[in-house]
Amino acid sequence: MDRPVIELVDEFRLSPARAAAIRRLLHACFPDDAFTTTRTYLKQVPARRLLATQGGELVGHVGIEHRVVGTSTGPANIFGIRACMRATASSGPRIRCAGSRSTSTRASASATSRSPS
Repeated sequence: MDRPVIELVDEFRLSPARAAAIRRLLHACFPDDAFTTTRTYLKQVPARRLLATQGGELVGHVGIEHRVVGTSTGPANIFGIRACMRATASSGPRIRCAGSRSTSTRASASATSRSPS
């Protein structure tokens, strides 16, 4: 089988067809979440996405969110992800999903903490 191709895509460049494929993949991974029938995001549209395709089919998705928040010691960059992957029949379970994670970084420092959302 072909190796997956991974692309970094800006949200505003998503075609309607690619958005529909993301929605289908999210719905396969999170069938109980109603948002997956109408949107490609839960609460906030991600700025960018990592998309993995294999044999022309979308098999993985990571939405990347970025925020800057004020803290008592100055601004901090916050990055959040929502990941969703669908395994192929030959590589194990049919669907594997991961929830959200956020990473906080000081504007002038490297990553300082990780916490589940």
